[in-house]
Amino acid sequence: MNPFLNIFPEELKKTVHPLQKLPYMTLVLLALPVLISIGFITNMAPQQNPFQILLVYGAAHWLVLGITIALLKKKNLLNTVLLFPKPTLIHFEWSLVGFLIGSLVIIPLSFGCVQFLGLDVSGFQYNINTSMEMIILLTCLVATGPVVHEILFRGLGLGILISKGFSPQLSAFLMMLFFAGIHVPLVGLGGSVILFSWSILVTGMRLEMNSHTAGFYMYLLTNICYFVIYPVFLM
Repeated sequence: MNPFLNIFPEELKKTVHPLQKLPYMTLVLLALPVLISIGFITNMAPQQNPFQILLVYGAAHWLVLGITIALLKKKNLLNTVLLFPKPTLIHFEWSLVGFLIGSLVIIPLSFGCVQFLGLDVSGFQYNINTSMEMIILLTCLVATGPVVHEILFRGLGLGILISKGFSPQLSAFLMMLFFAGIHVPLVGLGGSVILFSWSILVTGMRLEMNSHTAGFYMYLLTNICYFVIYPVFLM
């Protein structure tokens, strides 16, 4: 018997236990959106508009999320993954504290470390010139992570591993590693190290509160800060 299984509340294990019936192959769904995006970017013309990349990235994520929800609904497993209870003051407090720690401590320190190590941090630059571009940015990037990544990685993926007998700590580590690893072609090795470090916060909230609510708002605040406020208004 795994010695780490009793560290976290029984409520957590009870929530994800029904996911035990799903095969490990279900985890392939987690990688599909990024793999589709990588395939598109690899074959696109160098001068292509960055918002076309965002459209593909967002569309791939929302499509896979729809397929996942349909699959879970068919097997009566939605309540094991869609863990978004009505937000309370404690959720907002946790999300705000997490946002501040992530934005002021973890991301800057991680960025400094990857720069010191000479690791690549890549991505793409964009300028918002039209209202349509702002809509694409908000729907395909800013909102995608807080919803899709929370449900797929910290809902489905984390839940499957715990239900199969992995400890919550090991399950969390594997999901963070998987999440960061598949983003290497998009953000570079250094960018993935930053993602891994930052995801400790949202994953910890998921385990501690047995819901996505606090992590969702923290993720959303972070995306608004780094993808809207900073590049659009401060650069």
